Amino acid sequence: MRPTSTRRSAISLIREVFAGLASAVAVAGVPITLGILVYSSIGAAAGSLGIPAAFWTVAIGGATALLFSDARMPALGPTSATALILAALVGRIAADPAFDATQNSHLAALVAAASSAVALMGLLVLSF
Repeated sequence: MRPTSTRRSAISLIREVFAGLASAVAVAGVPITLGILVYSSIGAAAGSLGIPAAFWTVAIGGATALLFSDARMPALGPTSATALILAALVGRIAADPAFDATQNSHLAALVAAASSAVALMGLLVLSF
């Protein structure tokens, strides 16, 4: 007995979801390393700030691409070039004598500045 088209499409959807999850796990190392790279200039707090920030960036960027892209299979992710530019910004802020990496308020301001810079980069790209 042949499966119905509804059953076949449900099986296909399940396969695609598992394929997407497998590829997400396979490339998870990229945002981890780039997130740590961006915040490495602040020292020991780099991992606790960089990894969540990188994953939030991937999640929000992926959702944005999914909603607004015309591509059949939109794919995007962090790039090392963008991470290096952002790392230079974070390094400049961290080099400021008024910045203290042990104060949570300073770290929150640093993450807010980096997040704003990423959002502004996206708006500039859209405007061009």
